Amino acid sequence: MLGAAGTQRRSWSEVLDALYPMAADIQTYGDKDTFVFEGTVHRDKPGGFTDLRRADPDPPLRQEDFTRHRQDALDYISKTLRGNGR
Repeated sequence: MLGAAGTQRRSWSEVLDALYPMAADIQTYGDKDTFVFEGTVHRDKPGGFTDLRRADPDPPLRQEDFTRHRQDALDYISKTLRGNGR
C-alpha cells in the first residue's frame, strides 16, 4: 500500500492527476527492511515533482487505498486465474 497510496496531503487520485501533466511516473520497490521510491519525470518538467512524494514517516494508510488494493487483488484472483483455465 505504500507504493500506490496517497500521502498526508494528497489522495492517490490527486497524486496521479499531478503526475500526468509532468509526464512523470513513480516506481516502488519493497523488501523486508527497506522501501524505495524511484521517480521518472520529463526533463522539461522537473518542478513540483519532488513535492509529490516526500519521505513520509507517518503514511496515512487510508481506508479508500486499502479498499482499492483489496478489490484489485480480488479481481486478479477471480478474473485472471479464471481466464487461465485453472
